[in-house]
Amino acid sequence: MKLQFRLLADAYRFVKFNSALPAYLSSATKAFTVNVAGDYSTMLPAGEIDHIQLGTNCEISEINWLCLSLIGEFAFSTIGVAAEVTGILAEASVSVLVVSGFRTDHFFIAADDLNNAVSGITRAGHEISNSIES
Repeated sequence: MKLQFRLLADAYRFVKFNSALPAYLSSATKAFTVNVAGDYSTMLPAGEIDHIQLGTNCEISEINWLCLSLIGEFAFSTIGVAAEVTGILAEASVSVLVVSGFRTDHFFIAADDLNNAVSGITRAGHEISNSIES
């Protein structure tokens, strides 16, 4: 299966909270959030971190992350898509954070690893959209 990705325009920062996510984060646009007992974390566009009162209840990653989102929808019964992508990125020495949505998967990579990620993905026969989208 040939996969197609698009690179989202925003750089993201990973934020870990010591307790439940603040309610105001539910209105944050373009946030990728995990809110499970013991793991309260979110990926926020870097530009939104300056505008949100994060307080002392959190820890912010120093790394800027970029998001490669799969284009298209994948049924829940589809097996191996994330494994294919993470395997390619591992071979390219790229660390990845995976967030699965209802319809597709999103792969966060450190901004410094973008060239290695793109090389690995295209070498494996997959495509990354030339246009960067929000």
